[in-house]
Amino acid sequence: MGTMFKSKMPLNKKRSEFRKVARAVVNTCFDKTDRTNFRDLYNGNTISHIIDHTGLELCQLIIGYGLGVVTAYNSGDPLKDEMSVWKSIGEAFDNKSMQHMRLAGYNTNMPSPIVVEREIVNTLPFGTAKATPTATATASPTSPGTSPGKTPKAISIDVNMRGGIDALLNSATGGKLTDIQSIIDTASQAKDTILELKDELADLKTKLSANPRSTATGTAVVDGNTLTYKTVYRNASDIFQMGNRKHKPLDFEIPTLVWTDDKGNEVRHPECPDVDDTYQFRLKHLVKFLSTIMFGNNVWLHGHTGTGKTTFAEQVAARLQFIVMRLNMDSNMDSSDVKGSKDLDVKDGAPITVFTEGILPQAMVRPCWFVLDECDAGRADVLFVIQRALESKGLIITEDGGRLIKPHEHFRFIATANSRGQGDEHGWYQGVRPMNLAFLDRFGAFIEIGYLDKDDEIRMIQTAYPALTDTEAKEMCQFSQEIRKAFMGGEISTTLSPRGLHAMAQYYLHFKSVLGDTQSGRRAATKDAVETVVIDKAPSDCSQTIQQLASTSFGGW
Repeated sequence: MGTMFKSKMPLNKKRSEFRKVARAVVNTCFDKTDRTNFRDLYNGNTISHIIDHTGLELCQLIIGYGLGVVTAYNSGDPLKDEMSVWKSIGEAFDNKSMQHMRLAGYNTNMPSPIVVEREIVNTLPFGTAKATPTATATASPTSPGTSPGKTPKAISIDVNMRGGIDALLNSATGGKLTDIQSIIDTASQAKDTILELKDELADLKTKLSANPRSTATGTAVVDGNTLTYKTVYRNASDIFQMGNRKHKPLDFEIPTLVWTDDKGNEVRHPECPDVDDTYQFRLKHLVKFLSTIMFGNNVWLHGHTGTGKTTFAEQVAARLQFIVMRLNMDSNMDSSDVKGSKDLDVKDGAPITVFTEGILPQAMVRPCWFVLDECDAGRADVLFVIQRALESKGLIITEDGGRLIKPHEHFRFIATANSRGQGDEHGWYQGVRPMNLAFLDRFGAFIEIGYLDKDDEIRMIQTAYPALTDTEAKEMCQFSQEIRKAFMGGEISTTLSPRGLHAMAQYYLHFKSVLGDTQSGRRAATKDAVETVVIDKAPSDCSQTIQQLASTSFGGW
């Protein structure tokens, strides 16, 4: 230590090297209880964090708690002060000092000083300890003013047996291992390091997840059968492996549901969407969406028609096994359809008034994602009913005596729209209205869903229809890209959604099987498929443009 301190090494480099010493001291002198006490004392910061981000405070801690010495300097230069303290640590480890001092602090079962010196120095990047190791690890007394530790007693090797064990070890490993006590000491140090790393990992996970974890469980009766669900947290990167590989931005845990029947067998709830293995997720959408769901917020998905906004939410729910209920916000729906209404019934021969719940109160008490389809086309009276429920404080049913419907822990609103809530920006979507700003403010995230790019679409169509050749799949996807480009450029008023592309592939394979797998048969099958799915539903003034795009994409018409 003294040699390195006197060297001509740059000051910042010395600082880095001495911090390595600090970690060695911590690993030797502090057990798991010590590290927990430290973290609680220093506002949740771990020892490793303090080592990396502070200087003088850490040194005082190591000297005071690890070595039983408190040293402080105040020269006015923090960097020099820190180096002075590190020098004191180095001096505390010379043999003369070690012979007269037992390492105190929290750890009452500290090995003898010379063993500690060997363990610490052997972890450093410079040299090895010259001290002669002892055969037995002994406990040191607790210094006044320190807390008693809870570390298990160090493992001792009988001095009368050690020579024989070392000889056997030497023989069994061909001379690669010769000191059993050294192996035990190294294993002990490794165990302490693992415990500290586990503590740090737990701290990081707690800090990353500002929202408390849900432990929701419950039952649901479906067709006379009782299904039970429980909340299980899983890593998002394990669930959504795009390209058959994990993605670092998804390395966080999210809630999922596990459903079982009355016999304990895992099942799927019938209102949970089916998994589409051909669906192509996009990483940027997943990270935003899953983070929003994890934090308990509502999501607004917006984009052009046919981009797959609703399908995206359904496919995420399918993999997490949440129930999905959809409400189409058309102009014919009124607030009673959503909230509920009073109806006349007959009981014991007399008419009575009963309240019949609408779809929203039914959904709110379930582990459900409530999809508001075409939300920006909804009527104002319906949106005001929903606005109260968006606050997560519950929905008051005034028509039913002021009953309060409290939302389930996993209940979320998912709005899909062609606009951002500010009205139709393109002039293409009739019925789209500007939303109340208070209503929009209750959505925690706005995510724009665009059309799939060509590569993603090719992967999707080839996975779904392996009978397509590479050329056929690429030509179809090129056509879909051209159609969308023309649509977004205002040249035509129709587009081709992923659902439409699936339909076109289905029709093409069917027509090709009927007309024959020849050049003329394939060309006729392509023309019939394009006409069936795209041209025949488009306005007449767009047909010519679509035919030109098809001719270019498919290499002739």
